[in-house]
Amino acid sequence: MSEAALKEDLNDIDMELESESEKFSYLIFRVGDQKYATPLVEVREVIEYIEPNPIPNMRDHFMGVINLRGEVVGVVDLRVSFGEQSTKSSTMLVFDTEAGPISAIVDRVISVTNIKPNEVEKNPNVKTKFNLNYYKGIANHEDEFIHLVDLSSVLENDDLVAIRKAIHEDGH
Repeated sequence: MSEAALKEDLNDIDMELESESEKFSYLIFRVGDQKYATPLVEVREVIEYIEPNPIPNMRDHFMGVINLRGEVVGVVDLRVSFGEQSTKSSTMLVFDTEAGPISAIVDRVISVTNIKPNEVEKNPNVKTKFNLNYYKGIANHEDEFIHLVDLSSVLENDDLVAIRKAIHEDGH
């Protein structure tokens, strides 16, 4: 994805944020064969993939850190978190957590769409490979199932503390 196309997508997202249906706006993205969505207001920005600098002794899904305009941002591979095979990616979603910003590697961003509460099953009878703490339900939207996730909960608090500690020890 070119930088111009990314900027155009970000402008589209900004315009969507200003709409009256902001609370129902979701960013749809793909990880493996599945579509996922997170509330648009939780996504700070969408960026092109930046190769992370690894930090030793972290969990498998934590890939390291990147420098984003002078800010140290942790990187999580959602494919690994969601039990998928890690592959080369071109897109990252940046979001804020209590311990600081995190970037999530996804296969691609698809769109911004409105998902109404009546389209969401919050307690689906599903078995998943990933932590249910950040699985918020499944939407039946336009005859398609989309998994709803809370990106700010992708990492457990212990993970966030370990990441921040590692970043500071590593001198970043």
